[in-house]
Amino acid sequence: MIQKILKDFLLEINQDDNWVELVLEIELQPAYFGISGYCINDRIKEISLRTRTNHDFDKNIKDYHLNNSDKENRWNKIKFSLKNSIEESLSLIWDQTWQNEIDKLNIEAKKKNTEYNLPKWHWEA
Repeated sequence: MIQKILKDFLLEINQDDNWVELVLEIELQPAYFGISGYCINDRIKEISLRTRTNHDFDKNIKDYHLNNSDKENRWNKIKFSLKNSIEESLSLIWDQTWQNEIDKLNIEAKKKNTEYNLPKWHWEA
């Protein structure tokens, strides 16, 4: 189901008829959701895609994360690619370096504001 949602979104935001590959990258944190996408066309030119999402898309991704990740199966990034309308690739990635940077920023924010609640993953609750 998630692959259909990602595929439909990529096809919706793409405006290049001569595309060879479409890529969607999503970053997740307990209090953050970021998305970017790009198109590689038949001239091997990479073009950024407008990636404004809607509430339903965001909710579907967050629900998928909630139901398909835990302490043993962690991931904070998704990379989905579509080649020539038929070949799909979904990667769920745990980026520890990025997580360390986020954790450090959150600790610094807590030091500046003791009322700041450190965001936690659902498996940490």
